[in-house]
Amino acid sequence: MNKLFYTPYAYAKLIFMRDIGDTEVGGWGITSEQNPAIIHDFQLCPQECSSTSVDFDDDGLVQFFDRMASAGLQPFQYGRVWIHTHPGNSASPSGTDV
Repeated sequence: MNKLFYTPYAYAKLIFMRDIGDTEVGGWGITSEQNPAIIHDFQLCPQECSSTSVDFDDDGLVQFFDRMASAGLQPFQYGRVWIHTHPGNSASPSGTDV
């Protein structure tokens, strides 16, 4: 089983997004080229959220991928690790997550 690790910065951003509202929030884990198992940033793109789902805006997702590529990142650094929160401090995966 592969493990992912978060830098304190990335983890703090993820916890902030979890705690700021009562909906799920989705985003992308940004990794370095040298070690794709370490998430060093958490980035959002436009989305519709509810208490149980995240739906990314298609155009916003394309713009996010374009922005990351223009910044010189490789696709595996920004498009491989999809992350989402659960409202209410829940760290347990839902049935859909599993």
